[in-house]
Amino acid sequence: MGPALTVASMTTPAPIVSATDRRQVRRIVRGEAVITAVMGASLGVAIGVRRLVMRTVQTNEPGRSVALYGALLWLAEQHRLPGRLLEIGASAGLNLQVDRYRYLVRGRPLGDPESPLSFAEPWDGGPVRDPWSVQGTLAIAERRGCDCAPLDVTTVEGATTVLSYIWPDEPERLVQVKKAIELARRRPICVEAAAAARWTKERLAERHTDGLTVVWQSVVYQYLGDAERRDLDLSMEEAGAEASQQHPLAWVTLEPTGDHLSGFELSCRAWPPDATVVLASSGDHGPPVRWYAGASSSDKSSRTIGCPSYSTGATIVPMAVRITQRELRNESGEIMRALDGGESFVVTRNGVAVGELVPLRRRRFVAADAVLAAFKGAPQIDAPRMRAEIDAVLDQASEPRA
Repeated sequence: MGPALTVASMTTPAPIVSATDRRQVRRIVRGEAVITAVMGASLGVAIGVRRLVMRTVQTNEPGRSVALYGALLWLAEQHRLPGRLLEIGASAGLNLQVDRYRYLVRGRPLGDPESPLSFAEPWDGGPVRDPWSVQGTLAIAERRGCDCAPLDVTTVEGATTVLSYIWPDEPERLVQVKKAIELARRRPICVEAAAAARWTKERLAERHTDGLTVVWQSVVYQYLGDAERRDLDLSMEEAGAEASQQHPLAWVTLEPTGDHLSGFELSCRAWPPDATVVLASSGDHGPPVRWYAGASSSDKSSRTIGCPSYSTGATIVPMAVRITQRELRNESGEIMRALDGGESFVVTRNGVAVGELVPLRRRRFVAADAVLAAFKGAPQIDAPRMRAEIDAVLDQASEPRA
């Protein structure tokens, strides 16, 4: 008799339940049969489970294309050259489809207007004054990526793996990644299995016709060892020394800042000359992207390239720190300590503000003796005079007024 039949026998009238059935019921109650069944099922997939849990989590976040697309527009306005896009740590290559997504900015589309994946109003300000005209000069002639363990979303296993890394309480991200996978299957991009520094050096050594080369990475540094990071820096600097006006080089990075609660920083190091510009800040999954370069922000205060913007007005309320839903969950202890210290937070979900955390004004207990002592020297109140003065100013009639 199987476990299901054994459990069913527990509700059968006593006269038709055998002694064997009763012994099996007692075994299930003690948990032995359940444990045996679970162990048997687990052994069948133990090898597969072990292989999966040994993998490093890879966040394939197409929302970061919101930042990359703006950076490409910023570069296109300066160089107006066709370009090639090389991504380090590309994983499944979803951000290499950057110009094939749709971005609705101030009610007008950018990118591919027919794309299945769309981002609505993802920018605060903009990378350039007129992105709609600049996008006509943006042409990606080649796109390639590398990763130490690339994922192929054209396969069921690859797509399932990518989706498994999304938190279950973030259904909007799940929908976005599914749409990005749909597009990647229509127009697949091969991501090569290679170490970042070596692959980058080899790609930059390749000779091409006139054009801009953009090396792009998002949340990569924390996965590189010290030696690998030094080699990557050296590869970029050597290639930068060879860059020219006909063959410019740009290294665009979206990496966490020192204070993780303040979000990510989008920077561009460009040759020639060798100069680094901080373009924007963003959430860890992309939107909202707050631009420092290009167009004015929503508060109309001008932003200087490479410098934070400053308001010409004043406020008496401290600026609330923007945190994502994920940061609220993962960093709750630190956030609670900051609240206790008087800081305020705005919680966002997929770049949209959904709530605010503000510290409570704690009631301060004052003993009655202290209150009496404070008013001990106060003048005596003339109650009739006080009421007359109040009546002369306020209408305290109890009848309803029309």
